[in-house]
Amino acid sequence: MGGVRSPYAATGARLVSIASAILVLAGCDLFAADTPSGGLLRRSVEGNGAEMTALIGGMLELDPDSSCVLLDGKPVVWPAGTTLTRDPPELHLPGDLTARPGDTITGGGGEVPSATIRETSLRIEGDLTRALRCAPPESEVLVFWARGGGILVSPLGSGDRLAWASELGRASEVEDPVLALKIERAARASGARALEVTVLARNDGRPAPVVTLEAADPAAYMKHDLRGFLDRIGYFEPGALAFVELRDQHGRFAWSAGRFPNGGMVHPAAGPRSMQPDHPLPARVGEASALSG
Repeated sequence: MGGVRSPYAATGARLVSIASAILVLAGCDLFAADTPSGGLLRRSVEGNGAEMTALIGGMLELDPDSSCVLLDGKPVVWPAGTTLTRDPPELHLPGDLTARPGDTITGGGGEVPSATIRETSLRIEGDLTRALRCAPPESEVLVFWARGGGILVSPLGSGDRLAWASELGRASEVEDPVLALKIERAARASGARALEVTVLARNDGRPAPVVTLEAADPAAYMKHDLRGFLDRIGYFEPGALAFVELRDQHGRFAWSAGRFPNGGMVHPAAGPRSMQPDHPLPARVGEASALSG
């Protein structure tokens, strides 16, 4: 069974402020062109310059094929000592922090326009040209100044989970390996992978699984297989409580839905009709019967 991580880890705001700094850029390509670390930028241990203290962050996107390492679609200069692995796809940060696609990473730092970053004086290790190709030319580059305890990694990839948790009410994380295994098997049977399975329990004892799915083609999965997965885990059963979100292989959000004591919520992906399920998923508990026809 895969690692279980709580969705209630501390997380920072995604608000990003531009911090002014006087920086020197000395780009040095430490990685071969065919390695997954080619797009990983790091601050040099010898770097200096004015400290950047704005709160920055976003959702981690990793693409081993193109060597892109992004937060909310923006290139990032990570703290010195940051490393990247392909299998499993993980970003390892100073302070024994590990981040996976879809995780939210926040910390102190600032933004620098990609068009002018070569004119600054920040010492950067890595292939800057390759990293900038991963984002639009007008994109900002996030620069982490904090390290270790100044950086937070959280599996909270979307605000939907927080909204669901607020409706769920008081609950605590519990060990339920039987339910977790059932969900992981249901995911595999549907053609997806369960990245996270956390089981919460309300005061009345009812379990509320929190699941993050990964699908190679979220559009096709939503249209043909998502309903089957939800059926297998009992999502539509009377009184069921659960939160499920779907992401692609790079951690990008595609869809989420949750059931809580007095109703439910659905956040469909913004996109063409081809991404919508064959049968619309209910937003309210009482609407579940509409799917049985």
